[in-house]
This record gives sequence, C-alpha cells and structure tokens, in this order.
Amino acid sequence: MKKLKYILAFIVAIAIVAPATAQIGDLKKLKGKIPATKKVSDVKTETPSTEQFREKVSEEAPVTKPEAAETTEDTNNENIRFSTSPIDPENPGKFSKEFKAGEYLYAIVNLPKIIDKYFPDEKPGKAVNMDIFLYTATPPPPGAYYKEDRELQLTFTNIMIPASQRSNDYLLVEIAPDPAFGTVYSNPEMKFRKIGPDWTGPAALSKDIGGLEPGKYKIRMEVHLHYQPVATGSFRIAGDDFGFYTDLSKQLSLLADEGGAAGEQFPKARKSDPELEKRMIAVFKNSNHFKDGRFDVVEILKIAIYDSDWNIRRHEFSGVITERYIRAAIAAKGKDGKCGYYNVTFKEDYVGGKFQPMKYDGATERKLIKCENLK
Repeated sequence: MKKLKYILAFIVAIAIVAPATAQIGDLKKLKGKIPATKKVSDVKTETPSTEQFREKVSEEAPVTKPEAAETTEDTNNENIRFSTSPIDPENPGKFSKEFKAGEYLYAIVNLPKIIDKYFPDEKPGKAVNMDIFLYTATPPPPGAYYKEDRELQLTFTNIMIPASQRSNDYLLVEIAPDPAFGTVYSNPEMKFRKIGPDWTGPAALSKDIGGLEPGKYKIRMEVHLHYQPVATGSFRIAGDDFGFYTDLSKQLSLLADEGGAAGEQFPKARKSDPELEKRMIAVFKNSNHFKDGRFDVVEILKIAIYDSDWNIRRHEFSGVITERYIRAAIAAKGKDGKCGYYNVTFKEDYVGGKFQPMKYDGATERKLIKCENLK
C-alpha cells in the first residue's frame, strides 16, 4: 500500500511541474523580443521652454486682445471754461484758469449734445433742472501714498434752465457776475428760489466763495443735468481777502429781490367772502408768528382766498373728520417799504359734531412783489 501511495504522489508532482516548465521555456523564447524596461532614474523629463509653451498655446488657442473700455460722451473732462467778463458763445473771447480775489467769475459749459437730449421724458416748453457744485481741491503733499486731489464741497446751487435754451449745446453760468452788466436775475425767463434770506444762483455761489480764508485755492466746478454729471472744469483763485464776494452776494440778492418782485403776480381769488376775509386777517394778526416779528408787516394791503372752498381732512384709518382748512394770500407793505405777500393756511378743528373757531395754521416766507402789481 505504501508503495502505491508513493507512486500516486510522484505522478501528481509530474502533472504540476510539467506545465510550469513549458511556460518558462516560452518566456525564454520571448526574451529577445521584449524591450528592456528603463529605471525611473534613467527616464529624462523634458519640460518645454516658456517660448515653446507660448508658441504651443498660440497654435491651439489664439489670444484675443481685450477691447478698450467704452467712454461716454458726457465724460469729457475740462469742458468748462472760465472768464472775468460775460461770455458770448459766438465770440467767447479770452479764457483763464488763474484768478485773483476781487475779480468777477463767469463760465461756459460746452456739452456734447443739446440740453434737450438730457431730458427725454420732459415735455417741450418746460424749464429743466441744472445743479452746480463747486469743490476746493487740495493736491497730495510730497510723498503721500495717494495721488488724487482731496476735495471738499464748497457750495451748491440749483438753477432752472428755461425752455427757450433747451436746444443749446452750451450753458452760460454766472458764478460771481458784475452787477453793472446785468445778471440772470433780471431775465424774466430764469426762475430762482429764495431760501430764507438767500437766493439760489450766483448769489449763493458768491456767498460761499466769500467765506474762503486767505490763500490760494484750486476750485473744481461740476455741472449736473437730470441728476447726472455732464461737465467739469477747474480754476485757481488766490487772495488775502475774499470778502469782496460776500458783499457781491448781498448785491445780487437785492437784484434777485427786484427781479423776482417784477415778475411776481398776486394769486387770483377763487372765493369771495368779505366776512371770512375779515376773520382771516384778525387771526393772522393774532398769531404768534405775527407777534414775534416773523412777518414784516406795517400795513396789510390785500387778501385773496385762492381755495374755492374749505378742504376736509379725515383720520387716516377711521375716516372720521378731524378738521377743515382753507388758504389765502395776504399782501402787506414791510418796514423796508417793499411790498410782498404770504400764503397763509387757516383751519377749524372738528369736535363734538361741529367745527371750532378758526385758527392760524402756518404761512410761507414773504414773496416780494411790485406794489403796482397789487392793484
């Protein structure tokens, strides 16, 4: 039995070894046909040069140059020029960028398109808005990390451009004009506002220039149309005393008073009620504003109720009547001998199902008017 086991084991061993030996023989035959594998250290890494890389990239994906940023026609710098005398747009004369305190100041704003184009939604025949800003510009000191001028707003004013000028591609601006040549305040087409004692326009610009301390200043002017900047320009002004412009502002305000008075018309009455008018005048004189001197009144000249009837006010949520009001214009001569009028509101509270006695409810500032315009 043992011999039989040995014989069987020998036969199995031969069966396993024979195929393996055959495979080894086959590999020996292929030895000369398989290329030798390189070691990692024998492999040469070839990195292309920068020039070669650029050439390769340009071949595969040509580089396109970036397009230049678009600039709008309204960003043209320094399209405001300055002069010491009134400017004729057809024959402008000599301009300057250097001024001395005590010289008059005028400007012309050259626009890339007519004024009307800046107001596409405004109806023809209507005045449009112009805003004027003046800034003091301080250049950077030597060695400063910033390169731009540091600016502080010196003054601002608003001017209404009359409809007749909307087809122009320029603007004439009086900054500190010579009263001897006449001013925009004498132009009935030009409309200005009086805020307290001060008028908009050149009177406002001159007043703030007059507040400068002695020294030399770079001033930049910027003009906005339809609330967008459309023009800029700069000039330098130097002096030991800028008080000249403070006095000029007062003169211009007087001219504005006269110009405004000449064109002012007294409101037309829409309600005739002599008894109500008497009560209005009595309530007006008994108001705290009248007693504390807010109103410049020596003599009351005329009254006109310009509301056709009483206006009812109701509670915002419940709709319950709270009061009623009515307005009237009261004309008077002041201590300065000038005529003017106030738009005055009167009201009656609604309590217990009935309206209470009439009360004063506020008034506008005095609007100057020629005395003959009250007749």
